[in-house]
Amino acid sequence: MDVRKLFPSTDAEEPNRIPYMSYDTIVEKFGTVVASTEDDGYQGSSYYVIKRLARRMYEENESAQYGYLTFGWGSCSGCDALLGCSSYDELQELVDGLEASVRWFPTKNALKAWAKDFDWGGEWCANEAACKEIQEKIMDLR
Repeated sequence: MDVRKLFPSTDAEEPNRIPYMSYDTIVEKFGTVVASTEDDGYQGSSYYVIKRLARRMYEENESAQYGYLTFGWGSCSGCDALLGCSSYDELQELVDGLEASVRWFPTKNALKAWAKDFDWGGEWCANEAACKEIQEKIMDLR
């Protein structure tokens, strides 16, 4: 995923200046966000469920895969990876890292089974209410 093509600079005088964007803007490039929640504060975590169409080997048609992504963020360039990006190379590294962090499941039911059995308390989760909320959103997917 080439960030220069996805997020072209809007500054004609400084073509290497990265445009302002949010984490939502980045995650939406991985697929359709079907559920999400985030901590309410100046720092915290975001939790996403992503759906994408993928062609699997030996199948003629595309089918939906579901992914789960969570990551932390902060309120300043010193404590937030996106705010700290000052070049396209740094942005590329961040986007590649986020994309690699998505846990993909072959079906919605596989994601639900994982969410049901996952040790949410054992996973790093500073906000128990947010983890419970995203788990409920996963279980309610239609």
